[in-house]
Amino acid sequence: QDIPRKFLTAILADLKRAQILRSQRGAIGGYRLARPATEISIADVMRAVYDIVEQAYETGQAVPVTGGQNMLS
Repeated sequence: QDIPRKFLTAILADLKRAQILRSQRGAIGGYRLARPATEISIADVMRAVYDIVEQAYETGQAVPVTGGQNMLS
């Protein structure tokens, strides 16, 4: 979806800090849910990423989404 790497990294860091995701380095590394999906609400995710999304909106940085449209334009 061509999401800027810096923006995506910030979102993942916020989700990790909120204990929604956990990360693992290495060949089999990546991100996984830190707890069962049934224990994570949409509100939890929104609270975790609010600051970075608000900052992108305030600075006018568009985040491309499928179909060539910009989420924040």
